[in-house]
Formats: sequence, structure tokens, C-alpha cells
Amino acid sequence: MKLDWIIESQDILKVNDLIDRNKNKIFYKQRLEKNIYKKEVISDRERIWKSIIVCLLTSQQNSSAESPVARFSGLKPFPLSLEICQSESEQLEKFIADKLKSFGGIRFYDRIANLLIKNFEYLEMSNWIILSEINTSLENRNLNVKTQIQLERECAKKVQDKLMGFGPKQSRNLLQMLGLTVYEIPIDSRITKWLNNELNFPITVSVTTLQDLNFYCFVSDAIQNLCEKCHIEPCLFDAAVFIEGDKGEWTLENSIF
Repeated sequence: MKLDWIIESQDILKVNDLIDRNKNKIFYKQRLEKNIYKKEVISDRERIWKSIIVCLLTSQQNSSAESPVARFSGLKPFPLSLEICQSESEQLEKFIADKLKSFGGIRFYDRIANLLIKNFEYLEMSNWIILSEINTSLENRNLNVKTQIQLERECAKKVQDKLMGFGPKQSRNLLQMLGLTVYEIPIDSRITKWLNNELNFPITVSVTTLQDLNFYCFVSDAIQNLCEKCHIEPCLFDAAVFIEGDKGEWTLENSIF
């Protein structure tokens, strides 16, 4: 069986209007610079570790610009830096949980601490090999679109398989935060709401249905087809939806994504 996505003119108009409303916003411009114009390979373990933390913090709780999660993630110096966590490795799980709990307003701090300690141990024991493998796969931006999409999906699956607490959405969130992806985006509640309410997507999309990887890729295919017709990269479509579905204003100072 084969499914053909039929993109109507009104769908294209809605996306174009969405982009026009948000293309001058700081968050959109940051995504353009980081994911489209990006040239360097991500090798900074500190940045990778913080991105992993942010992904787990933003899972299933408010992550708007003014939320406790965003404020904690924007602390300088960052209280859960890789250097600090390495120095606290003997009691790291308790250390992380205490830091999150004492900050206030952050949910699931015990579960997040447990996931982080498992990921920390895996990364340290494997000498962070998963990230070098992903960088090697995604550093070439001169591939055709279908090949690039396939590579991005394979890398997201690798993250999902290796890192605890990372499903289809958060694995793509991590890669996008690191500037490594263009086509595979984290389909979160903002995206599902836009698809269901603004685009009248033919199948109801929910956080629950997106937990299935095959269904996730099915919806991702639709988004990629829509963006192709609109001549816009999916990561920029994601940025525009993110801006309109968020509370508060993301600036250069408070951006965590």
C-alpha cells in the first residue's frame, strides 16, 4: 500500500503566514543560524551534557520562557555542568535531585536524576562514542534531502536506543538543539495542537500516539512534505510553531533551545 500526501493551497498559505509572522523573532533567527547555516561539528561535551539535561527537564512539564525549567537551565554558572557532575560522581544521583528540588517548581526531579546518572555513566564508560558517531553521520550537509532525512532518523533512533528517557521526540529535540538536524523535528504538544487545530490534519495526533515510532515517522513524513511544498525547512517551521505556542518571549539571554 502507498499513501500520497495531498497538500492543498490553503495549507501552504497557513504555513507561509505562520513563517511571515515569526521570521523576524530572535528564536527563529537563532534556529536559522544554528541549524541551517551551521558549519562546525559539535564536539564540546559540556554543551552536549547540558543539552541532555535540558531535554529531560523539558519532558512532560512546562518549558516556556518564564518556567522554572527554563530559569534553571539558564543559570550561570550552570549548577549541573559536566565538570561539577564529574566531581560529584560518587553521589551524583542525590546531588542532581537535591539541586533540582531546592530550585523549586521542577517536577519529577527524582526520576530525572535517575535517568541522568544512567546516561552519565554510559557516556563516560563509552568515551562519548555515540556523539562522535552522530557527528560523523550528520556533518555532511551536501546530501540529497531523502538521504539526509534517513541519516537524521537513524541518528535519532541511535539516541533513543542508547540514552535513557529519550523517545522519538526527545531524541530529535537533542539533535536539533545541537544544530545537527534540519528535517527531523521534535513533534511536541505545540506541533500537535497546530496540526490538529490550524491545519485540520486528517488523523488526530496526540502525545500518546506519537510514542509509537512508526506513527511518529508517519507524521514526520507529512510535515516534511508540507514544508517541501512551502519551500521551508522543517526545523524553521518548528521554530515558528514553538514561538506562537509558547508563553513569554525567548531572547538571546534566556534561550535554552
